[in-house]
Amino acid sequence: MYLSPINFKGKIAVCLTIDKMGEMVKYNLINSIKNCPECAQEAIRLVKSIPKWQPALSYQDNGTKVPYTEKLVVEIEFKK
Repeated sequence: MYLSPINFKGKIAVCLTIDKMGEMVKYNLINSIKNCPECAQEAIRLVKSIPKWQPALSYQDNGTKVPYTEKLVVEIEFKK
């Protein structure tokens, strides 16, 4: 893991695609911390460990479950 001699803080944004059943079917890194690939790996590990999501409901189709996209921001902080 990237260790800095000073306090270090950063955010990683991940875009998730959730299907009609509430399962995460795809994820993409939107934003990562420069020079810290381990931070991105940890954010992905955390995202993969999230349990099943609530499916989205379409108000146009009388509450039918629909796939949707969610943005999740993971904040990482190291303190010396």
